[in-house]
Amino acid sequence: MLLRASSQSLGEEVELDGVVQGVDAVDTRMPASKELVAFADAVVAGSEEELTAARTALLSVASPEEFVDAAGVVGNFERMVRIADGTGIPLDDYARDATEEMREDLGLNSFASAVHTLGS
Repeated sequence: MLLRASSQSLGEEVELDGVVQGVDAVDTRMPASKELVAFADAVVAGSEEELTAARTALLSVASPEEFVDAAGVVGNFERMVRIADGTGIPLDDYARDATEEMREDLGLNSFASAVHTLGS
C-alpha cells in the first residue's frame, strides 16, 4: 500500500505485479527493482546460495547504505506479517477498503493468510 501511495504522490504509476509474480514481472522503471525483488524473495524463501547471489546482485547496483535500508525493510515487513498472521489480526476498515483493488489485482485474497487479514 505504501509503495502505491508514495508513487501516486509523485505522479508516478508503478506496476506491483512483480511483488507477487516474481522478478520477471517487475516494473523496471524503479531503480534496482529486479535486484530488490530477488533479494526480498531470497530472504523470505531462498536457499543460502540464492541469498548470497541476491545480496551480491543488489550490492552491484545499490550503495551499502541502500542495501542496509533494503535489508531493514525486508526484515521489518517479514516481522510484521508473521505477527499479524500468527495473531490473526484482521485489516481495519480503512486498510481493507484502500487495498481492495490492489489485493484483487495481485491475487492476494487467494493466499491462505487472507482468511485472517480480511476478517472473514
